[in-house]
Amino acid sequence: MAAAGRRDRILTLLAADGHNGAGLPGRICALCVRLATVTGAGLTVISSGGQRGLVHATDRIARRLEDAQLTVGEGPCVDAFDGRRPVLVADVTVDSHRWPAFIPHATIVGVASLFSFPLQIGAARLGVLDLYRLTSGPLSPDELADALICADLATDALLTGDSELANLDGIDTHAQVYQAVGMVMVQLSVSAEDALLRLRGYAFAHDELVGEVAREVIGRRLRFEGDPA
Repeated sequence: MAAAGRRDRILTLLAADGHNGAGLPGRICALCVRLATVTGAGLTVISSGGQRGLVHATDRIARRLEDAQLTVGEGPCVDAFDGRRPVLVADVTVDSHRWPAFIPHATIVGVASLFSFPLQIGAARLGVLDLYRLTSGPLSPDELADALICADLATDALLTGDSELANLDGIDTHAQVYQAVGMVMVQLSVSAEDALLRLRGYAFAHDELVGEVAREVIGRRLRFEGDPA
């Protein structure tokens, strides 16, 4: 299946799940569990300064895995965020030497495989989507493709909120925010993370969606100036 068709299918499934009352990050995690045939999922936000917070966990084990990685400061989640790339661990016992402080936390609850996907827009990083299984083995190509799209949608959810993701109507908000981040970086001479924070802060202060603010920046109707601190 082509990438566009796969993304449209996942958006349709998310919309169909909208009646259950769960927040969008939770629905994305639950759908990712179904599509990637994993046991559970967790979504964690991480700041460039190292502050971290759990957004959603599908179950007790997923929550424990997130907490353990944040506590010991190592694991697939940390490496995915720092390395800006997915970390796919088909068998945690084989890779136990990579994270000696974390792996015992995983194996004691029966986790056999872990898959972590960074949530990022260009150079700006937001967090990580973690998936786990109680059986070892890699993700299939289709499962990996679906997980990557779910990670991309989770990034959009953190950027824009539930209502905007539900009403994209074909507009690539992710790309627009990425372009606006680049423009704000130049205007303020700041990092991508700081530029994204300025966009989100402005949106919150003016009761707008981040995508709307990004379109104002791109259209040169809004310019950020002054001390970003």
